[in-house]
Amino acid sequence: MADGAALANIDPDRMEKHPGARLVRITEEFYEGALDIARKNFMLEEPVNKAVGMQWTDELRELWLSSLRLHLSIAAVTEVDGDIMAFRTTRITKKTDFVDPETFQNQGLKRLFLIFNHCDQKADFFNRFGVTEAFHFYGLGCADKYQQQGLASKLFKAAIDMVRYLDIPD
Repeated sequence: MADGAALANIDPDRMEKHPGARLVRITEEFYEGALDIARKNFMLEEPVNKAVGMQWTDELRELWLSSLRLHLSIAAVTEVDGDIMAFRTTRITKKTDFVDPETFQNQGLKRLFLIFNHCDQKADFFNRFGVTEAFHFYGLGCADKYQQQGLASKLFKAAIDMVRYLDIPD
């Protein structure tokens, strides 16, 4: 899926408050920038990560990369140098997906997936909506100098726009 096709239906006003910014799908050239923001900002600031004592490890890095490699995630980047301002990861989750927390070495990941599994069971999302797959907005990070400017909210809305208009068969 080309950037133009994937991003064509995103409301152009999503980035109007941020002159000099453009939306991109996260591809290989943006992985390290997105991971850096995830490590420095999302993993340290997200309350649930604090609660479970999350630590940045190679295992956690690989988990983030597994989402980025799907090329469904988006970022706001500066037009001048292409630095990532903020990003939103997206992946597809299937009803049959189950992550066994015991497969992780990282204790924070074990605790986090125990919580996720409990919430998934309580929500019963797939049965409730009668679907077998769904887009899952996995994480959102914003570089320090771009925080508190509404960028994360715009990226969330842009991600919804993007998946709404993807040509996916029922």
